[in-house]
Amino acid sequence: MSGTTPLSSAETTDLRRWKNPVLLFATAVLLGHAPLAAFHLRSLWQQEQYQYFPFVIAAAIYFLWSRWQQAPDRSSVTSSQQNKTGAALPLWIAAVAVMTLIGAILLVSPWLAFVSLNIGLAAVFAMLGRQRAIPYLWGIWLLLWLLIPLPLGVDNRLITYLQKLSSQLSSAILELLGILHLMSGNVLQLPTKEFFVDEACSGIISVMSMIACAAIYAVWKNRSFAHLIALVLMGVTWALVLNVLRICLIAAVFHFFDYDLSTGAVHEALGLMLFLLMFLALVSTDYLLLLMLSPIDTALLGGIGQENLFVRLWNRTQGNRTEDGESTVAASGETLSDAEAEGRILAWPRMSTAVAWSIPFLILGIVQLIWMPSSDTAGAAQALERALALDDQSLPRTLGPWIRDSFEAVERDAYSDFGKYSRTYRYRHQHNEGVIATVSLDFPYLGGWHDLCMCYLNAGWTIHDRSIESREDPQRGGNWKFVVGELEDSAMGRAFISFAGFDAQGMAAEPAGDAILFRPWFRLRRRLLLKVSPQLFQVQVFASGTSAEDQELRQDLQQLLFDSRVKFRNSVTATQVE
Repeated sequence: MSGTTPLSSAETTDLRRWKNPVLLFATAVLLGHAPLAAFHLRSLWQQEQYQYFPFVIAAAIYFLWSRWQQAPDRSSVTSSQQNKTGAALPLWIAAVAVMTLIGAILLVSPWLAFVSLNIGLAAVFAMLGRQRAIPYLWGIWLLLWLLIPLPLGVDNRLITYLQKLSSQLSSAILELLGILHLMSGNVLQLPTKEFFVDEACSGIISVMSMIACAAIYAVWKNRSFAHLIALVLMGVTWALVLNVLRICLIAAVFHFFDYDLSTGAVHEALGLMLFLLMFLALVSTDYLLLLMLSPIDTALLGGIGQENLFVRLWNRTQGNRTEDGESTVAASGETLSDAEAEGRILAWPRMSTAVAWSIPFLILGIVQLIWMPSSDTAGAAQALERALALDDQSLPRTLGPWIRDSFEAVERDAYSDFGKYSRTYRYRHQHNEGVIATVSLDFPYLGGWHDLCMCYLNAGWTIHDRSIESREDPQRGGNWKFVVGELEDSAMGRAFISFAGFDAQGMAAEPAGDAILFRPWFRLRRRLLLKVSPQLFQVQVFASGTSAEDQELRQDLQQLLFDSRVKFRNSVTATQVE
């Protein structure tokens, strides 16, 4: 009996001593990504459509922990070569994560750092999957990709497209109901009321939250990958349908009963009701997909089912299997040979290996803390307070040929396209009294440059021209850039827009160029870039009824932007002008 060794409880615990190395490695991966990952999560929280991410993290942790507790041990590996190959796979994945994290640090990209974090966690998941047959382990890992928005602004373009599609479908239904309305872009105008069709305002039934809900449900039910993808796509469809229903319901109730469902507690109640309806529709869709995508019962096909290649491929892709197929249980008290017991121990990383691969992540984490610019939270808060204190006297009554007529302090929803706060000044041209220019300081924007042209596009305007120009900064030297655009609306005609941004320290914000899609590396860096201060203040000058041929008026409008920007920046940053 010298060839076999009964496994006692203590010896089984000894066989699982790899837990400490894996725990060490997982901790190093998390700490190595923590600085940039924290910026990434903070930026997600500032976008309402991504505020579901704490639920995704909680779901992934719950699924992993609960299934780990119930999962059987893997059977021993009989080939030492297979042990070496399988054990090396997590290390190769970790190497990819290290290289990706280095790139994220060089580009100062929280988005890319979170991609690296997910790759690093894949190595951890691979180690866990070699010890126990955790059901749908990689489905749990895929949930973490819901925390990473699509690159190059694809997610924003998708939301904009769905906004327009919702508007068009809602307008068609309102026409059938005989409700007099005008749909201009994403603005729904009734005779006595105007609504903005903003996908984000739908709250818990936004497209992104629907995708997260569908994915979590599919992983919970251990659905196949094809089933998960189909359910997510149907979730997007249901989100579109329910947003159209919400728009039509709000417009119809206001039209027939003169009651506004778009604000207050009643709007939240409407959102909860539609969310419940959406979830029921999602569950029904899941059962329909389960019927359509279930594996084929080969017993019903006789010998043909076993031999048919397509049947075998279909069942392989649709079957609900644990990772690497079925596994046998190696429970405490079983009998393994000495070679098998030693082989199982060697299949998992030793402590020395875990330490060696943890060091690069820890070093890169320290590099982020030292090299990355720190966020001046106190300075940003003070700048915000000074911006909120701006009043009608913050800009002079006369700026060149412009005379101030009125002032307004505006507060919007926290995630409005035009910022939560605005300090708006309306100026009338002395020599052309028909031209009214609106000067506005909009704030705060978090996470980088905010293109107002896209906001006006969503509001129904057409962009005829958009260019980036620069001007010398007399106070701080160098050049600062600003955007100039020509807009047109069917009701208001032509309009002029110009805007520029600066942070809490008064440093100019860099606008995105028209050819930005041809520079993906720059978009990747800019996507969630939080510089010295994450808070951005934006100055805009808007005037309708202008003509592109009136160059003198355009110069006056641009000079109005220059003058107001300097005064706003000095007020917000408390800069003393000599």
